[in-house]
Amino acid sequence: MDEMWNQFFSLRHDKPRTLQLQIRQQLIDAITNGLIGPNEPLPSSRNLAAALKVARNTVIAAYKELEFDGYITPVSYTHLRAHETVLDL
Repeated sequence: MDEMWNQFFSLRHDKPRTLQLQIRQQLIDAITNGLIGPNEPLPSSRNLAAALKVARNTVIAAYKELEFDGYITPVSYTHLRAHETVLDL
């Protein structure tokens, strides 16, 4: 996974918030603050899970919520991107 992505995440296993919620919120913050630009590809769930040392299902669940909320858009079955109009939300 690209080194750039490591700057977005600071997961704490002792926090009351689940890892899934931490990943979701940290991606929302990066997208809304312009650190992840419109249409910028996100890492695959497998790559992100390996880099963060979490279960792949944790990342998949976070990605699904982000897609439902309009922050990311599927490009194909395996590729996701930041939604192009997310800053308008």
